Amino acid sequence: MIPVYAINTANKTPKFLQVVDAITDAFQCSKLKKGQKLYSINGRSDEFFLSRDTVEKTYTILCNQGSITSVIGKVYYIKQSNLNV
Repeated sequence: MIPVYAINTANKTPKFLQVVDAITDAFQCSKLKKGQKLYSINGRSDEFFLSRDTVEKTYTILCNQGSITSVIGKVYYIKQSNLNV
């Protein structure tokens, strides 16, 4: 798994929306592909010094959009071949 974004702390956009946008952009630039694993919530949180709640909110938004899916107790995967945010 590769890092797909960096958080801009000077940006007034909420961090969770920055992550949603970054994951979507990474998919559109072919850095992420359908079926590819994403970091777990804890892994993403630790890797980028984000709160667990921030990452969970990001993944919830992407799950609700049908863009990603999860295997309970495992990891999240890119679900669609075209992410629309």
